[in-house]
This record gives sequence, structure tokens and C-alpha cells, in this order.
Amino acid sequence: MNSSDTALAVRQSRTVEQVIVGHPTSDGAGVKLTRVLTQNLQRRLDPYLMLDAFGSDNPDDYIAGFPDHPHRGFETITYMIAGRMLHRDSAGHEGLLESGGVQWMTAGRGVIHSEIPQQEHGVMEGFQLWLNLPGKDKMSAPWYRDFGAADLPKFTTAQGVDVTVIAGESHGVQGAVTREASAPTYLDLHLPAGARFEQVLPAAHNAFAYVYRGEARIADTAVPMQRMAILRNQPEADGIVIEAQTETRLLLIAGQPLNEPIAQYGPFSRQRCVIRSYDGYRWPDRSGCRLRRSCPLRRHCSPTGSGWAFYWQQLLDDGVVGSGSEIAQREGLHHLTVNELLRLRLLEPAIIQSILAGQQPRCMSLLWFQRNPLSTDWVAQREAVAGFDA
Repeated sequence: MNSSDTALAVRQSRTVEQVIVGHPTSDGAGVKLTRVLTQNLQRRLDPYLMLDAFGSDNPDDYIAGFPDHPHRGFETITYMIAGRMLHRDSAGHEGLLESGGVQWMTAGRGVIHSEIPQQEHGVMEGFQLWLNLPGKDKMSAPWYRDFGAADLPKFTTAQGVDVTVIAGESHGVQGAVTREASAPTYLDLHLPAGARFEQVLPAAHNAFAYVYRGEARIADTAVPMQRMAILRNQPEADGIVIEAQTETRLLLIAGQPLNEPIAQYGPFSRQRCVIRSYDGYRWPDRSGCRLRRSCPLRRHCSPTGSGWAFYWQQLLDDGVVGSGSEIAQREGLHHLTVNELLRLRLLEPAIIQSILAGQQPRCMSLLWFQRNPLSTDWVAQREAVAGFDA
């Protein structure tokens, strides 16, 4: 599809506020990646919480993938440049993400999913973006959709810029997904050498660009490959102008800030204190904590927050601590208590919800979990809970 640029000219481009270098890290079962949008930028780039870039032709860097792990309170958008990855989740969704495709998942009130590479050699490259949900939608039902490369709206400008519109709108072309509250714009741009691209953006929206091939120029600032440019919020600017001296590929991402409190630790995002669902956030105080006396986690809820099981697991995953015994020593707990609490990460979300609402069977306490093996199968867990009422 071709698009004319004449009616969409930007009168004044935003300028670059800061150029960010990503942080090399690993996630899942050791997948090597670069964390570009980190936690300290969440407020500045609201409604976005994270952007990871992954890419390697070494299978050891990606082959183990991302085994079962939970999310809650936001959306994940995975864009596969090259490779094949299988998604499965606790809501019954399954899909194969292939080169050029997008996987859009709304975690809502909670979902556990896995993303496992379906290749043993070759390049795997892509991005995962986390988009926050407004408070009113954080308890919505999980949602999932795969978009193949052919399903994503695309157009080519008069200057030969190939544009894939993953979300939002560009030059009259509507993207694959829209969201009313956050109004995300998510474009993949392929600029030939010497080309120019203009995109109208609301002045109040936060925006950034990530260059993953070549080098872009935004206003007077050069943005090299593997760098993210945060764009200034300038009332007089009505969009962005991007130029490329060499062939360049980049992501342009913008959205309407939610302007709501963000509390995150691990794969969760929420607005309020306390553990609800199977979350791992920590909040600075316990104001508004609604934990019932019958909650089996209550005696381990500290003044600085809760969700210890997921918090501790994140410390283990990040290499901050090496074992449950080390956690126990730091927290002043018996190592068996730590191990028992870590097991609670395996509970089905609906069971956690009932516990936190004080609606679990009276006999289902932390002592019960200490004395009984916990199946990782959610159907078996539901049968065990039903047995309390039999």
C-alpha cells in the first residue's frame, strides 16, 4: 500500500531529550537480551513499563526460552523480527509467533505463560514491550492474539519508507490494535538511505525511538544503532521528523500517559498495596491492606509490602541471592519457611484470589501447605481445594 505524505507534514519536530544505552542482561531460562526501557524510566515513558531487545544467531543465547512465568496488570507485545516462538498460557491460549509477526497478550487479572523457541539454529531477533493497563482494567480477563506478518497493516511512503503499523495510526493507516486509555502508537520503520519520515504525535504523549539497524537523525541529534532516543514533550511540536543517511530500521513508540501510581516488582504492575492475585509487587507502606486474618500469608506480610514468594524468586533469578537459605538468613526466617512460601508461586491465580478475599476453606492454611505436597497441575489444585468443602 502506498501513502501520500503531503497532508500529514509535521510543522515542528520534537527534539531528542536523551539517548539511552540498553543494559545487557538475561531473563527466562537464560535468554540473553538488552533491557532498553528500564524501571527507572517507567514514569518518564508512561504508559510503557519495559522494552527488551533480543537477537542472536547462537542457540545457546536463546534456546531455553521463557518457561512458565506469571504476569498481571499490564500487556505484553512481542514483535518477532526473525525466528519462531511458541506461546502457551494458563487461559488456554496457544500460538506460534513467526518472523514478522506480533503476539499481543493482556495479562489483566493474571496469567501464567511460556514462550519457547521452535528452532535449534539460526537467528532469533525481536522485541518485547510492556504496556501498562489503567487501574480500572487491571482485573480484566486475560486476552491473547497472534498477528502474522501478513495480518499487520503496512504502507510505503513516497520516499520509499516501509511502515508496519502494529498499534495506533500512521498516515491514515489504522494499526492492528488500539487502546482507548493509553492510545499506543507502535511503528516499525524501514528507511532507505537518504529518506525522511514524518509522524504526527499529540504533544502530551510520551514517545521514544529505538534504532536497531543503521543510524537515524532526529532534529539535530544522531541516534546510533542499538540506542533509544527519548523525545522531548514540547507543546509547540506536533510530531517527529526522522532522517536516515544510511539504510535504517527503527521502532517508533508513543502513548498517552496514564498518570497513575506504578508499583512493580518482577513481572507485575499494579496501583495499590498488598498481595492480590499472585503478584510480586512491593509498595512503600501497608495503608489500605485488606488481608484477612485467615490469609495463610499474613504473618509473613512485612510493613514494606508483601508478595514475598515472587520477590524472593526474582532475587534468585537475578543472581542477587544464591539460595533459599541465603534468603532465610537475610530475612531472619527459618529456611523451611522460605521454601514453603516459594511453593506458593505455583498456585493457580483463582486460588490465590480466594485466599486474599478470605474465601478459601477454613482448613486451608499455611500449615496445610507445609504438610501437603503441592501439585503444579492447576486442575489437581482445584480438586484439592474442592476436597476441603466435601
